[in-house]
Amino acid sequence: KKPGREDWLIACGVSMGCFAFAFLGPIASKRSSGNDSLIGVGLMALYLALDGFTGSFQEQLFQAHNISRFNQMLYVNSVSACTSLMSLVLLGAWRSATEFAARHPAIVWDSVLLALSATGGQMCIVATIQESGAVVLAAVMNLRQVLSIAISIIRRGSVVTPAQVLALVLVFSLLLYKARAARPQVTRGRLRRGGLL
Repeated sequence: KKPGREDWLIACGVSMGCFAFAFLGPIASKRSSGNDSLIGVGLMALYLALDGFTGSFQEQLFQAHNISRFNQMLYVNSVSACTSLMSLVLLGAWRSATEFAARHPAIVWDSVLLALSATGGQMCIVATIQESGAVVLAAVMNLRQVLSIAISIIRRGSVVTPAQVLALVLVFSLLLYKARAARPQVTRGRLRRGGLL
C-alpha cells in the first residue's frame, strides 16, 4: 500500500513541526559549545530518514515474501552483529574491547541484559509492523519521542518559546490524528485475516 496524500501531508507537518521546534528557540544544553546543536539536528534528520525507511522496508518484506517476524529479527540481528564485529576489527578495537571486558566482567552481564531488553523492544516493533503497518509504528514512535521531549522540558525547567510550544502541539496533534485514523483500518484488516469480513 502506497502512502496517500493525507499520509504525505501528515509526514510533512510532523517534519516541519520537528524542525520548527529545533530552529525557533534555544535547544543547546548548558554544557554546549554552540556547534553541537546543529550536529544534533542533523543526526535527528538522519535518524528520522533511516527509521522511516526501515519500517516501510520491513512492512514490504512482510507483504511480499510472507516471512515470519522471527526470521526477520534473525536476519536483522545477524547483519547488526556482523557490522559491529567488523567495526571492532577494522578499527583495531577488538583487542581493547575484550581486555576491557576481562578487567570489568560486570559489563558482560550488563550487555546481556541490554541485549535482552533490545530483543523485547524489537519483538514489539516487528509485531506492530506486521499487524498494523509501518505508519502506525511511526506514529507510536514519534508520539513517544514528543512525550519524552515534553517530559524533559518540564523536568529540567528548560526555556521554551511559544513557537516551540506550537510546534510540539502541531506534531502531537498530527500524530494523534494519524493514530486514530489508522485504527479502523487495522481492525478491518484483522477481521479480514480472521475470515470475518
